[in-house]
Amino acid sequence: MAREILTPGAISLFCRLVDRLAGAFAIVVGLFISTIALGDDFFKDYVLSVIRNTPSVKVLVADAATGGCWTNPTATKALIEEKLLRSGIPVKSDAPMLLKFHVTGFSFDSAKGTPLGCAGNVGLFAQHLSEAKAPNGEPLAWADVRSFSRSKVLLGPKATFLKGIDDHARTWTTEFVVLWLKSRQQ
Repeated sequence: MAREILTPGAISLFCRLVDRLAGAFAIVVGLFISTIALGDDFFKDYVLSVIRNTPSVKVLVADAATGGCWTNPTATKALIEEKLLRSGIPVKSDAPMLLKFHVTGFSFDSAKGTPLGCAGNVGLFAQHLSEAKAPNGEPLAWADVRSFSRSKVLLGPKATFLKGIDDHARTWTTEFVVLWLKSRQQ
């Protein structure tokens, strides 16, 4: 005697799954088509215009690392600010653009309690508030817009973790400086 494999419940579940997958597929296709239609140049031009129209930058360092995984956030902030200032980028405490360097991390030990290292995330991003206006000029809303973003997962002994933080701070600040200077050339 053959067993009934496709019960009404199984068919219903299968149909719901197909429906959800079709919806997800439609979203992916729509995003792909809109990217092709607008092109990468649209987004690059937008980012460059945001940065070009920003007169100065505020540097913020967010330390969410524990267990001695980041021992020098003040030095890292000084490194970033010095690199910006040397490149001619004004650094001000009330600047409209925030360049935020953040580190999250925790230390971990072996089963015997021997310190092994740190694991976490390091990132640098630039954001600013963008105001949307109605046709009559009245403000409608503010949006937090990121015009530059880098992030990396770090894992290793504390010394390697600390070196990775400073290496990424240097590299990403240089990338931001290049983008800033490129925006001024257009």
